[in-house]
Amino acid sequence: MDHADNVPPVTGLDATDTPLGIFGRLGAWCIRHRGAVIVVWVALFIGLGVLAPRLGDELTPGGFEIGGSDSQRVPQITRQHFSAEYASGLTAVIEAAPGSDATAAIVAANARIRTAAAAYPSLVRAIDPIRMAPGGRMGAVLIGLSKSLDEVLREVDPLLNQLKATTGKGTQVRITGGAAVFRDFDEVNERDLRRAELIQVPLVLTILLLVLGSVLAAGLPLLASAVAMVTTLSRPGYGFRRPFGRSRAPWQGQRAQ
Repeated sequence: MDHADNVPPVTGLDATDTPLGIFGRLGAWCIRHRGAVIVVWVALFIGLGVLAPRLGDELTPGGFEIGGSDSQRVPQITRQHFSAEYASGLTAVIEAAPGSDATAAIVAANARIRTAAAAYPSLVRAIDPIRMAPGGRMGAVLIGLSKSLDEVLREVDPLLNQLKATTGKGTQVRITGGAAVFRDFDEVNERDLRRAELIQVPLVLTILLLVLGSVLAAGLPLLASAVAMVTTLSRPGYGFRRPFGRSRAPWQGQRAQ
C-alpha cells in the first residue's frame, strides 16, 4: 500500500467550505472590480471635496443659555438701558487714557465710531446716543444692526475691523456684543485647530509607521480618514442644511475685545 494513501484529506478554512458573509462577498466583489472601485472613490473624493469647504457657510456659532448667569444678565441689562428695537447689536466701549482730556477724547472717538458704522448702511440700522459712565472717563455706544445674529456673523468682519480702528490718541475703543464675541472665539478655535493638526498628523503617521512597518500600510488609515472626513463635511452642501441646533444667547458671555 502506498504511503500516500494513509494521508487524510486536508480540510480547513477553504473558500469552498466556508460561506462568505455579506462583507466577505462585498470584499470579493471589490477585488474583482478593483479598477472601477478606485475610480468611483476618487471621483467621489474630488466631487465631495468641492462641497466640503462650504460647511462653514452653512453652520453658525451658537451656545447655551444658563439661567441666572452673568452671560444672561448682561444682554438683559443692555436692552434695559439701550434700545431693544434691533435684531442684534454691537457695543463700542470708549475709555479715556489716564491724564488725557476725557471729555474731548471720548467725543472725538464717538464721532469716529459713528462715521465708521455709517459706512455700512445695509448692516447698521441705527446708532444710539453715547451713554457716559459715572466719573466721565468711559462711555458706551450701542450700534443697532438690522439683521439677526446668524446673518450678521456672515458679513460683520469689515465693520468690526473699522470699529476697532477707531482707537485714537487718548482713548481705547473695545467692541463687544454677540457678533464680536463669536467672531473672537471663531478665530481662537481656528488657530488652535490648525496648531493641533500640525502636531497630530505627523505624530499619528510616525506611530503608524512604527507599528505597521511600511509607508503604504501607514497611509491607508490616514487615507480612509481623509475620505470619511471629506464625505461627512460635504453633507450640508447637498441638502443636509444646518444640522446643529443653536440658541441665540452666547454661553461665553459678553466681553469687550
